[in-house]
Amino acid sequence: MFFSKIEIIISAVEIKEEGKIRGKINKRLNALLLKNINYAIEKTGISKKEIAEKLGITYATLWKVLHGQLRLKPEYIAEIAYMTCRTPNDFFMSIMQN
Repeated sequence: MFFSKIEIIISAVEIKEEGKIRGKINKRLNALLLKNINYAIEKTGISKKEIAEKLGITYATLWKVLHGQLRLKPEYIAEIAYMTCRTPNDFFMSIMQN
């Protein structure tokens, strides 16, 4: 099957737009996840400095992670959940309920 140049261009534009939409959804989900994690930290009263030490990172790195400037690693989610007496699923389930 052969495609014309116009069909190829249209397909490329559609794929690019789909990628932009997917990127916006991922950013929104990540923002909600970070909000849930920050809320859990605040409710337990554990200092962010203490959490950073237990994660083996600096406070500055933790700050960047919790503000979406660095990637949130799965092991951070698990450790923070443990420290705040929650499960990683607790952080994600409240996103699904919104």
